[in-house]
Amino acid sequence: ADLTRPSADKRQAGLYTVVNATFDSITGLALANANTDTFEDVVLGESLPGGLNTATVRLPPGECLRDIRVTFRDGRSQVFPAIDVCRSHTLRLGT
Repeated sequence: ADLTRPSADKRQAGLYTVVNATFDSITGLALANANTDTFEDVVLGESLPGGLNTATVRLPPGECLRDIRVTFRDGRSQVFPAIDVCRSHTLRLGT
C-alpha cells in the first residue's frame, strides 16, 4: 500500500468554496462527518451576503462525506447531508 497518499475515504484540510445565491447572508458554517452530530465550525471571516457572493474556506480534515450546516443572519440553519467534499469543491446555496 502507498502510505504517502491519503486514503480514498479521508480528506486532508483543503479549500472549499461556498456560493451564496440566496437572499440572506450566511453568518456561520460548520461541518461534521456524515451522520454524526459533531459539527466543527469553519472560519468564514465575515458574513457572506446573498446574491451570488462566494467565500473560500479551509475545511478541517475528516471523511469525504460530510454534513454541512449553514447558519443564516436570521438565526435559522440548514443542514446539507452527505456532501462528498472529495469529489466536489463547491457548495451552491439557493437558486
